[in-house]
Amino acid sequence: MTNISINPRCKVCKEPINQEAIKCKHCGSFQNYLRYLSMFGQGQTFFALIFSFISLFTSFYSLINSLQIPNEHEVHVHFNSLGGGVEDQIQKTLSFYIWKKGKEPASIRKVWLVYKTANQAEEINIDLYADHKSVLGLLDHDTKGEIFLKIVNPKKINFEKLKKISPTQLSCKVQMTSFGLRQGIEKKITLKEEINNHHCYDFLISYEIRKSQ
Repeated sequence: MTNISINPRCKVCKEPINQEAIKCKHCGSFQNYLRYLSMFGQGQTFFALIFSFISLFTSFYSLINSLQIPNEHEVHVHFNSLGGGVEDQIQKTLSFYIWKKGKEPASIRKVWLVYKTANQAEEINIDLYADHKSVLGLLDHDTKGEIFLKIVNPKKINFEKLKKISPTQLSCKVQMTSFGLRQGIEKKITLKEEINNHHCYDFLISYEIRKSQ
């Protein structure tokens, strides 16, 4: 008995085609999943429309996202830790996390420490500056980083009085101002938490100039 090979027919025009044919030689129709794209036009046209839709959606999402970003700058600062120093013999730093929101570029204009003792009515302001490891220059959109602050002029600290009190009698906080480079508006940055009084004490006392023995 002889096996008779019957060629399949095109799924569109029904003309006989090769069994392994992907495309009909008579009508040009695809024989695999690509033929279903004909309802949307040619395959290349369909994919072009898909890519155009994705691009349009991406642009629309970026536009909506940009509208949600405030124009004015908004700087947030949180205390991180007391850093540097070994047994109070090296000047220590105060470490803060900082990040900026808003489209307007800005910079930190001034940083200072405010402290007082429990029996002291008047507060003492100590100017601070950021060391070279800090992100404290130009703050662009979504700038995030860490700042390390040091004391500018330790001579303003009364170390003799400071050493006579307990750290629990001391309170201090760091204050900053930011400056918007477009609108020229200076803003005061409010830190949500005060620095731990023990950290504050260790930080201040580390700037005492010790006589070599």
